[in-house]
Amino acid sequence: MPSRPGYCPSCERFIGPLDVCPYCDCASERQAGLRLLRILAVALSLGGLALLAASVRHRETPRLAGAAIQPSMNFARVRFQGKIASTPRSGQTRSGEAWYGFTLQDGTNRLRISAYGETATALIARPASAGWATGVSVRAEGWLSVRAGQMPSLQIRNPGDLTEEEAP
Repeated sequence: MPSRPGYCPSCERFIGPLDVCPYCDCASERQAGLRLLRILAVALSLGGLALLAASVRHRETPRLAGAAIQPSMNFARVRFQGKIASTPRSGQTRSGEAWYGFTLQDGTNRLRISAYGETATALIARPASAGWATGVSVRAEGWLSVRAGQMPSLQIRNPGDLTEEEAP
C-alpha cells in the first residue's frame, strides 16, 4: 500500500513537509518536483531581494519644491534646493549630543534643516560649512518631517547629503 503524502510510511503519523519522521526517524519519500519547487522558490526570492537592493541603491532622490510639501510626505527621503534664510547655528542638546541647523528657502516655502550626533559634528568641522551665511545656495537630502502647525523640517543623516550649490 503506497503511503499518503505528508504521512510517515512506517508509523503513519502526520509529518507534514518533513523529510524524516520526528517520531520514528524513518526517511519519507518526497516527490522530487516539490523539493525542486522549494529550492527554486528560495532562489527566486533571494534574487528578487538582490535586484530590489540594487535598484534602491541606484535610485536618485526626488527633488521637492517647498510648495509641494504635504502631510502625507512625512518621513519621505527627498532633496531640497534653496538659499540659506537664517545663519547656521550649532550646539549641544541636554544629553550632550551635537546639533547643527539652519532654515532653507526655495522661494515658495521655508524648511528647517537639522543634523544631530556624528553628522552634526562632521558638518561643524567641515571648512565649507563654516563659511556658510545667509543667501548661500545649498542642496540638502534627508528625511522630511511634517507636523501640524509647525515649519516642515529635513533631517540630514549623512554629511555628504548637505552640499553648497553654485548660484545660477
